[in-house]
Amino acid sequence: MEICSKPCVITSSAEVLNLDLLSASLPGNAFKSDFTIEASRFGTLSGIVIWFDAELSEDVVLTTSPFYQATHWKQTILYLAEARPVADSDKVVGSIAMMPHKTNHRGLTITLQLKDEVNGKILTQAFDLI
Repeated sequence: MEICSKPCVITSSAEVLNLDLLSASLPGNAFKSDFTIEASRFGTLSGIVIWFDAELSEDVVLTTSPFYQATHWKQTILYLAEARPVADSDKVVGSIAMMPHKTNHRGLTITLQLKDEVNGKILTQAFDLI
């Protein structure tokens, strides 16, 4: 966990999971979601930032977004094995899957897949958060 400040973010954001915590029942706390984000300027995409927004009431939201003032809550940054250049309006297409860690009941395994737009290959990278 670390803090990613707004100037470091070079793409749009995408919601990959929306839970109503009053009625949520994810089997095994696992999910998979496709996403498309768009570069907002030229730069190097070196990771994907994950954060959450918790709507505590109609006008109270706890956010860990890099677009708001940092708190003791931080973001999770999934650093890519190979950074890739992006230009303004480039699309980054991928999927993210999260499941409980196999050996640590408090941990998570996140699998990130990104499509390489040049050759069409799917780049897969797994992250163990324990």
